[in-house]
Amino acid sequence: MATIGRDPSSDLVLNDPKCSRRHAVIETGPEGVIIRDSGSANGIYVNGHKTERSRIRDGDLIKLGDVLVTLLPEDISGTVVMEEGDFPFPAAAATAEDPTDRSRASPRPLREVRPRRLRGADDDDRPVDAPESLYAGPRSQGRPLTVTLLIALWVLSVPLYVVGGVALSWQAPGAGRAGLVAAGLLLATLSVAMAVGLWQARRWAYVTQLVIAGLGLFLCPFSLASIAVLVYMLRPAARWYFSDRRAEAPEGTGQAEVIFAAALVGAVLLGVLLTAAMSVLARTARTVTPARLLTRTPARERAAIEQLRTLVAAEDAFHSVCNTGYGDLKALRQPGTVIADYPADGPAFLRGPDFERAERDGYRYTLTVEDEMPRALGCPTRRFRRFLYSANPLGPGRSLVVGPDGAVRVAEGRPATLDDPPAE
Repeated sequence: MATIGRDPSSDLVLNDPKCSRRHAVIETGPEGVIIRDSGSANGIYVNGHKTERSRIRDGDLIKLGDVLVTLLPEDISGTVVMEEGDFPFPAAAATAEDPTDRSRASPRPLREVRPRRLRGADDDDRPVDAPESLYAGPRSQGRPLTVTLLIALWVLSVPLYVVGGVALSWQAPGAGRAGLVAAGLLLATLSVAMAVGLWQARRWAYVTQLVIAGLGLFLCPFSLASIAVLVYMLRPAARWYFSDRRAEAPEGTGQAEVIFAAALVGAVLLGVLLTAAMSVLARTARTVTPARLLTRTPARERAAIEQLRTLVAAEDAFHSVCNTGYGDLKALRQPGTVIADYPADGPAFLRGPDFERAERDGYRYTLTVEDEMPRALGCPTRRFRRFLYSANPLGPGRSLVVGPDGAVRVAEGRPATLDDPPAE
């Protein structure tokens, strides 16, 4: 064991006012060479990272106060080089303990011990002129393969969200188009932020990725991909990568990275295939009559169809009075105005408030009669050869129309005519 500090009895004496009298201890054990903080005021830094206890290896850079020490192999000789112009206090003296008689000996040869001007609190307190090779610590290790794959997926999702939002807005009503475009841009912005955050190994990106993967469990086609991401992110290796990395990196992560990356790619491809299959099945289901009735015919449209059929039944009843001709809306509701000697308390062909209003439940109803027939004895004084009863939606929806044949016709995007296909 060797002690380091300003105390003259230390094995390595440092004449630095920022060093404590008993600043640190270097000891050997089963783990190798360990440096340990002895309760110093300013702490110790190994490769730019503050630590209480850390294993050190050849080439590591240790900062004690304003003194930087490079650990060299035992068989490398050298001299202590100090630059007084860069050091605001007398050059540090270094002594070594002789393992035979434990008396004071000449300073242990070091390649170079030189104070540096520091950046400060930012950039991990790295010296401005320290070579980058001295900082071959955990943060300079390669980016994990699975993290790189996640970054690529986030980058690929940016154009998908933008194009998808614009494409969906074309099919939405006017009020919802801006919202869909804004949602696509918001998701694209999130994708960019996640790609940058994962690239820089930010802690917030790690937490956000966990939250998004948790929500993805409820998105059936991509549940397996979400499970793979959650399992990977909760592993010690992933937690270490997105931490300050002062501890030692977990061993044996290379093969696991390949396995998780392959699993994530397979899960994403499976999710894409499931999404495409569900889309095809949804379109196919619309051609089946029961499914189409449920998916394409909402409750308001079914109510409109029933109202059209009720009017057809009333026209058929009016037609039977003289075996020819149809009535207008007033004749159907007040038969006494067009049929001579009709009982005052006789039933109307159309009853109820539904036919009193032109607009009802999102539709505008219009009864059109054409080709008035001449008067005949015993027949209504006002009757017509043809009628057309239409229901046009006040907003999005399909238009409906019915005529003397009793078949309800349907059209989308324009008023329906008797030449359109019948509604299921």
